Amino acid sequence: MIELHSTVLHAFRAAIEQRPDQLALRVIGPTGDATERTYAQLGADVRRAAGGLLSMGLARGDRVVLCAPSSIVSISVHLAAMSLGILPVLVAPPRNGDSTLQWNRVEGIAARVRACAVCVHSFPDRVPSKHDYTRLDQIAAGPSLEGLGPLPRPEDPAHLQSTARITGEPRITMVDHLHLAANIRAVGAALDVRPQDHFYMWLPLHHDMGLLALLGALHWQRPITLTDPATFLQHPIRHWFQWMSRYGCTITAAPTFAYLACARIAAQRQHDGLDLSACRLAIWGASPVSPSGAEQFLRTFGPYGYRASATLPASGLIAATLAITVANLRASAVADAARVPSPVTAGRAPARRSADTEQLRAED
Repeated sequence: MIELHSTVLHAFRAAIEQRPDQLALRVIGPTGDATERTYAQLGADVRRAAGGLLSMGLARGDRVVLCAPSSIVSISVHLAAMSLGILPVLVAPPRNGDSTLQWNRVEGIAARVRACAVCVHSFPDRVPSKHDYTRLDQIAAGPSLEGLGPLPRPEDPAHLQSTARITGEPRITMVDHLHLAANIRAVGAALDVRPQDHFYMWLPLHHDMGLLALLGALHWQRPITLTDPATFLQHPIRHWFQWMSRYGCTITAAPTFAYLACARIAAQRQHDGLDLSACRLAIWGASPVSPSGAEQFLRTFGPYGYRASATLPASGLIAATLAITVANLRASAVADAARVPSPVTAGRAPARRSADTEQLRAED
C-alpha cells in the first residue's frame, strides 16, 4: 500500500528515514552509463546542494532559474531549493550550445520571475550580463548541511512552472505544495500506483509531465529511471523501451507522437531481448490517441510483450498542476478508443491564487 503524505518533501524525508537503502533514482547518460542514488544518498546530495545555495546568499522566497539536462546534479539542486523555500524554475537548456536566441529566452524567463541567479550545466561562450550565472556542479559540491530545516506548510509555494509553448513567451505558473500533492495523489489513485511499480521517463524536467513524474515517484516512494530527451533522441528504442526492458519498469509516459514514431522505427527490424511484459501502463498524452495509432503500436510491440491494456490516454494542463483526465484502467484503449476519459478529481485541492501568482500573471 502506498503511504500518502501532505507534501512531496514530507514523503522524501520519510523515505530517507524509513527506507534509506532503497533505490530512489537512476539517471542514464548518453553512453548508457547509469548513475544510481538510494534515498540516503540522494538526501546527502540534497544537503550539499542546499549548502551550495545558501553559500550564494540565497534565502527563502528567492527565485532561481535551473537550466540543465536531467541529471543527479540538477535534481539535487531542484530538491534543495524546494527544501529551503527557494523557488526554482526549470527551463530548457539551449540545444545548440551557444545559440544567442535560446540564451536570450533563458534571460527573458529569469527577468520575468525576478530570479536572483541562473544556474547552468555549462557556461555559454558569451554569458549574458543581466544575471549572475553559476554552474550547477559547483552548487552541488557545497558544504553539507546537518539538516534541511522545517518542512513546508501545504500552502507554501513549491516551485515555478514554465509552460511549454510552441510560439510566444512561455507562461509562468506558481505551484504550491497543496496543489502539487493533491494532483500527485489524484494521479496515483487514477494509475493505481503499487509498491512494485518502477517509473521510466525521458521527458525533460522543465516539462510539467516530466517534473510531476519525478516528484510523484518521490511522493509515492517508488524508483524512477530517467534519461535526458537529447539522449533519447539519439536512439529512441534503446533509450526508452530497451532500458524499460532491462530494469523491469512498469509505468512510462510520453506524448502520443513519440509512441507512433517509435512504432515506425521499431517496425524496421527485430529487437532481440526486448521484453515489455512488465509494462503495466504507458500513458499517452499531449494530443489525441487515434484507434489506428494505438493499434499500430500494439502490432509493433505486442510481439515483445506489450499489452493493449497498458495504453492509457490522458490529458493535462499546467493550470491544473498537470493531470485533468485519465482513461479508465479497466478498459482497453485499443478495443474502445471512443470512450471518454474521466476527470481526475480524487484529492483535488481547492482553487487558490497567491499574490505572487497574480503578480506573475499580470506580467504575462
